[in-house]
Amino acid sequence: ANQFLWNASNEKAYLFIVVNKFDEIKNKEKCRRMILEQIKQISPRTFEYHDDLVHFVSANAINVDGNPPHTNRIPEVDHLEESLRTFVLKKRSKSKLAPARHYLHNLLYDIGVLAEFNRELAAIEYDQLTRELEEGEPAFRKLQRDGSRVVEEAERLCESTCQSIRKTIKDQLSSVIDDIHKVDENCEYHGLLYMWNYAMELRDGMLQKIQNELSKCELIAKQEVSTCIEKIQEMPVQNLVIDPIDAKLDKYFTNRNNNPIQIHIDPSDFFDLNLGLDLNHRMNEHVGMLGISSGALVMFGGKFLGYNVMSNLFKISNVVGFNNMRKLALPLIGLAGFGFLVYIVSDARHAISRNVARKVRSQLTQSNYAECQAHRISYHGRKATRRLINHLRDCFRRAIDAEEQKRKEQREKAKVSDEAKFYFSGVFSKAEEMSKVLEVLDIDVVEDEILA
Repeated sequence: ANQFLWNASNEKAYLFIVVNKFDEIKNKEKCRRMILEQIKQISPRTFEYHDDLVHFVSANAINVDGNPPHTNRIPEVDHLEESLRTFVLKKRSKSKLAPARHYLHNLLYDIGVLAEFNRELAAIEYDQLTRELEEGEPAFRKLQRDGSRVVEEAERLCESTCQSIRKTIKDQLSSVIDDIHKVDENCEYHGLLYMWNYAMELRDGMLQKIQNELSKCELIAKQEVSTCIEKIQEMPVQNLVIDPIDAKLDKYFTNRNNNPIQIHIDPSDFFDLNLGLDLNHRMNEHVGMLGISSGALVMFGGKFLGYNVMSNLFKISNVVGFNNMRKLALPLIGLAGFGFLVYIVSDARHAISRNVARKVRSQLTQSNYAECQAHRISYHGRKATRRLINHLRDCFRRAIDAEEQKRKEQREKAKVSDEAKFYFSGVFSKAEEMSKVLEVLDIDVVEDEILA
């Protein structure tokens, strides 16, 4: 019986129990107490209503034939019948509603626990995200300021370096162009038959000197640009890792002069007819060799010797006489021409040097060679540093974009957490309110309304 009741209590909340042949028990109270204690352990809800659900009767008390001997036991049987009728008709609804109320109570309790747990999690997450946003705001603003500051400093350093390169190269090339005539010291002159070769060698030497100086300038520019790049890469930047890049300066500073200097040697370069007043001392050096007469000096005196020499020659003509001067004119002219030819031949090396140097200097000056090369080299230097500056700007842009995306996601999560916090608070309040309503719900009243 115990096992049977145990199995039944697992399926039913309330059990209707009838203990038969109770009249044969001598110690009825002890028996009643022991049975009720067992029922209390097996089905607590049945024990709660044991007055109506547990009956101790005897089958002999039932008047089957209508004979009067057992009429003293009828009240117990009547109570049994009434209780059974109540259990079957009335308490059945209670047996159905009570488990439902119990289930709803447990469900609302679980919902409340989950809602409160999720509300606390949402509140913790919201507070954490809000704190991270507030703490990350100064670092984010500093990253933006550092990006602008570092890029501006790098651009200023780049510009100052390129301006320095341009000025240095222009000054050095201009100085070399001005002193280009000094190249003749390294060229040997082998006589009139080799004047053309001498002029070509002299021109090539001057142009080679220009090219060598240009290569030195490019090397200097490369070193300055390299120093500039190192300074840019060493700029202090917090919370940002800048990947180093290879500047590849060799491709920017490899003599890219696609338009080489073209200097053509002409026959006129072998003679210097543009003597000027400063050649008077050179004429004095060749007087003994030429043996120039006074008549020749008349033709060239104004150009070579000046006003005093011409004045003395006119005084001599007055002493000698005009007719004698006419007789001596032709020989003197021939002698002067010969002397002039000797001077031209003897001065050929210096004339070639002066003419070639003058032509090279003139062409380089007219073409603004020093300025063009300075601009070209500084342009490539700026291009090389710009590559690093652009890389630096991209690193800051990517870092700022990543931080903005991170902060955007944090704000979105904080918004969701805030909404979840209020939502679960509402769920918890509703569950608590419904639990209170369920607690005060009278199943008996509901039962009577259903039966009615």
